[in-house]
Amino acid sequence: ILHLRFVRLGLTYGDKVEVLSGLRDGEKIVTEGVKKACDGCAVSNINGG
Repeated sequence: ILHLRFVRLGLTYGDKVEVLSGLRDGEKIVTEGVKKACDGCAVSNINGG
């Protein structure tokens, strides 16, 4: 289940971005298909990380 929230971003390192706050250890983020994401939406496929 997705939960939308704001995160504070820091420096960018090539294709990586530092997240300064807004995430807890072990949480995963959506990086593709964000326009279709909604609070409470079910997630059917998680790749990576």
